[in-house]
Amino acid sequence: MHEQQASFIWYHAPATLEPALQQWLHQVQQTIGITGTLYKREGEEETTFMECYHHISKAQIEQIEALATEHATMQTLHRHCETFTASIALENL
Repeated sequence: MHEQQASFIWYHAPATLEPALQQWLHQVQQTIGITGTLYKREGEEETTFMECYHHISKAQIEQIEALATEHATMQTLHRHCETFTASIALENL
């Protein structure tokens, strides 16, 4: 059975960086070929952003993180990466 994995990378950033973070996801897709989703949670003092990548391998996450070390905006952020393996996946009927 093939394990389904999803990775979530979150960080705090000024809300004004949102366009640059959106462009970052485009760069990941163009460079590595992985599509992701960028989520945000606005707080009173800071905004939390989270990149989500589904059906991703450990090697692909390593590629994303290596690319982040070369990206000017990503270098200014403290990124937290967590990867989960699906326990159960329910299909829509």
